[in-house]
Amino acid sequence: GAPGSYARQVRLLERQAELTAVRAALADAAAGQGAGVALTGESGAGKSTLLEAALGEPTTLRVLRGHCDPLQTPRPLGPFRDLWTAGDLAAPPAGADLILPELCEQVYRALGAEPTVLAVEDLHWADGATIEVLRYLARRVEALPLALLVTYRDVEVGPRHAARPLLGEFARFDLEGLALFEAYWGRFDASLYARARLYAAADALKWGLIGAYADAADPGTFEYSKFSDWQFTWVRQWLAPECADELIRIV
Repeated sequence: GAPGSYARQVRLLERQAELTAVRAALADAAAGQGAGVALTGESGAGKSTLLEAALGEPTTLRVLRGHCDPLQTPRPLGPFRDLWTAGDLAAPPAGADLILPELCEQVYRALGAEPTVLAVEDLHWADGATIEVLRYLARRVEALPLALLVTYRDVEVGPRHAARPLLGEFARFDLEGLALFEAYWGRFDASLYARARLYAAADALKWGLIGAYADAADPGTFEYSKFSDWQFTWVRQWLAPECADELIRIV
């Protein structure tokens, strides 16, 4: 095959843990049990390649894919508008006012009509309304025959980014973190990786407390406050109940 094909195969071999998780979410959705998975990593880390591999396999699921665009002013409900325009998802009545709570319920019903995978890429560029709809779905995903997949660049989702509360609802896979772990150890070990993440959370908590103390000692210093907020965000992300329980189970 072409050199690009070989590189793609190697990258997918390195991503078996994430690919297995996405496949499991698809299988659960086909069986009527919903699940959400978030894939994070820098541009070029393999998020889209992994999705292409998983979604390109034979499936009985309805496959819906949406993208968020890098616009100065994001399009309201951009990924969903694309799906409505393409006729892939039932659209609101023409001319109807888009009242967010009602829209959330409508999307929920439309996605529950048949086993579905909904993949939204580049969540870091999403508008607030898109994030609210996705959060509504994520909090109810287990009641739907739905695999809800999102990708994002973590460095672009800061402590106050609107997507942070949403991401707490997902099982997350850090593609860059896994790649560094594999490069250092020569292989992937789920127990060691989970332990490393717990240690990272403890270290982030320590530095968050140091930053908070420095901010209290020198009020009005924005950098101390911003630093501690960032560290505490990592702690909340890694030690959210669903994440911490899973890490401890693996360890």
